[in-house]
Amino acid sequence: MQWFIVNGEVVSAREARLHVSDLGLLRGYGLFDFFLVKRGLPLFVEDHLSRFFHSAERLGIAPPLTREALAAEIRRLIALNTIAEGAIKLLLTGGYAEDGFSPGTPNLVLLAQSYQAPSPEQYQAGVNLLPFRYTRDLPAVKTVNYAQVLALQPALRAAGAADVLWHDGEVISESSRSNVFVLSGGVLRTPARNILAGVTRKHVLGLAREFMPVEEGDVPLASLTTAQELFMTSSSKGVLAVTRLDGKPVGDGRPGELTRELAKRLEAHVAAYLEAAQR
Repeated sequence: MQWFIVNGEVVSAREARLHVSDLGLLRGYGLFDFFLVKRGLPLFVEDHLSRFFHSAERLGIAPPLTREALAAEIRRLIALNTIAEGAIKLLLTGGYAEDGFSPGTPNLVLLAQSYQAPSPEQYQAGVNLLPFRYTRDLPAVKTVNYAQVLALQPALRAAGAADVLWHDGEVISESSRSNVFVLSGGVLRTPARNILAGVTRKHVLGLAREFMPVEEGDVPLASLTTAQELFMTSSSKGVLAVTRLDGKPVGDGRPGELTRELAKRLEAHVAAYLEAAQR
């Protein structure tokens, strides 16, 4: 990916930069969103823009562009980089602060990049998550603060875990970059508190409600010991089975029937979205 857009200016990836006084760097005061590009089209871009502007409002950072103008910039970036398959990241910070604290004029950066999906082996076998007690600050906002999970990288590597599973000691919330779903007693459950409302989560919920009971609410950590299936969802992962928690098997230790069915339905749903967008 060759070109970025920084505050409306097209610059090469090598030349793209923000000043060291930016509050995203100094104070972690910033937000972002991330979505895939498929067949040259931004996937579920309407949902991602809604979340981006919601996050900006919650943080009190006013985007310098309207929603329509930002959508046009996204299309421009895709064309500049001739992206057929890839990803776009939107980054909005609190701007430059001479005193290191007071917000200035927000900085808006659009980045074109590749993304790494789980490996075929991970889709086939599922992954291991490491439970960890933690609740994100402002969980409903996609902030740039990922300090806790980055600090846990050595522990994740030692445990052979793909990611964490956040909980508060009683109920689970989410993974560091994914939402989670649990199948228990024939009901699909997903946490509703202390989470980022994922775009893929939204679409999987809609697909699941077409054929089975679904509940959004508290999911006790203790209930996972008897769960039939556990899976995670995100833009880059789609639907990915979690077959182990801290090395212990979930269900029979293999990706379950529902997980595989929802992965298949999501794939068809994405294809239908892209076909409609190309008309």
